[in-house]
Amino acid sequence: MRLLVLGSLNPNLIRAKLEPLLACGWVERVVWLGRQAGPELPKVAYETVPDEPAPIRRSLHYLLRALAAARRERPDLILAYNLVPFGLYARLCAWTIGRPYAVAVIGGPREVERGGGRLDNRLLTRWPLVGRALAPLLPGVLRGARFVTTTGTATRDALVAAGVPGERIVPLPSAVDPARFHPSPRPARWDVLTLARLIRRKRLDRLLDVVERLRARHPALRVAVAGDGPLRAELAAEVARRGLGDAVDLLGWRDDVRPLLWESRVMVLTSAAEGLPLSMIEAMGCGVPCVAPAVGDSADLVQDGVNGRLVPPDDDAALADAVDALLRDEAARARMAAAAADTVRAGFTTAHATQRWEAIRARFL
Repeated sequence: MRLLVLGSLNPNLIRAKLEPLLACGWVERVVWLGRQAGPELPKVAYETVPDEPAPIRRSLHYLLRALAAARRERPDLILAYNLVPFGLYARLCAWTIGRPYAVAVIGGPREVERGGGRLDNRLLTRWPLVGRALAPLLPGVLRGARFVTTTGTATRDALVAAGVPGERIVPLPSAVDPARFHPSPRPARWDVLTLARLIRRKRLDRLLDVVERLRARHPALRVAVAGDGPLRAELAAEVARRGLGDAVDLLGWRDDVRPLLWESRVMVLTSAAEGLPLSMIEAMGCGVPCVAPAVGDSADLVQDGVNGRLVPPDDDAALADAVDALLRDEAARARMAAAAADTVRAGFTTAHATQRWEAIRARFL
């Protein structure tokens, strides 16, 4: 089977999505059309679409390249990662060449809210009326897909509520290779680690609020932020403005986050919206308990008080208190660390994802 994949993901996430699929013997060739090339993988070819500052030109350029790739490759399936805009593009490409398409909803329930305008699409951020116009169309795009995958149950429930038939929805969270992401304790360099793209939805301003609360209790607190994005300069300026330069290190993009995880006590996320972040699965696979808001599909992975902590969304005090408790109680942190690694091994490995793909093929392809 030949696949055309449409999406704009970072190389780590591309690997996590493709490796389980490539382990299926029925996959012959994958062409990924994105803003950047991904990791070198067998059977995979990348086509890059240069970024453009003008959102409308950027979207039109990508769509034209996707249509050209669909006509040239004649794939057996077109697979889109994110409903807006790539699910829309996949439907147009599939209609053009008469082939089926599928959509992976990886951004959580907000992908179907306000036409996707509550996520981080540049076009919809600048012109929210476009998102409102798209909103009525999105359930139809999903209903027309051969199948739809989600990162977990909360997103599935949101899609069913939007009118998508439940029998076409398959949970398919990201996965990690346990041979790579496993506990390997080292002397702690960081008390708190955050792995995130530096965009509005990740709410790194909340992380700085939490750091300010924690420093009063942990004067020697060390925090690392690994990731890049359009808000890096703004975040650096805010760190300086708050006088947190001696506590917070902005590490930039890392191809391999495992050394950071192995040298960290706690992983913290502050996102306003999510599906089920790969970074949480990576951290827990490495035996690092996560503290995160209860948004998206996080409850499918984190059992509060067992393998990590979930706190109410937008509650900085609760987030800081949860981190503080883990930093103070080494025994509790060790118990949660072991349970976190067990959770990943039990259901979030590459082998588990490959089994889910095999089930998808048997039902839909």
